[in-house]
Amino acid sequence: MQKKKNDVKARTTLLLSIPDEHHSQIKFEDINQIDEDDMEEMDIKWKMALLSMRADKFCKRTGKKISIQGSDVAGFDKSKVECFNC
Repeated sequence: MQKKKNDVKARTTLLLSIPDEHHSQIKFEDINQIDEDDMEEMDIKWKMALLSMRADKFCKRTGKKISIQGSDVAGFDKSKVECFNC
């Protein structure tokens, strides 16, 4: 528990030390120029990434893989993801 708390504290400190110019800043005008289909695509990709991280965390925590109908294992091919480490 203490190690996790220290890791979170270290990450927070690191993020606070990064200058604001390196943070992604989206202005209101930029949001208005983004097409709705592009927003939906980004939303779907974001949800898939979060789902993948949750499944991976579950697998590591419990030692079990998530199976679908007993035979297929949940997951997706990370090589086909366009922007995996953004």
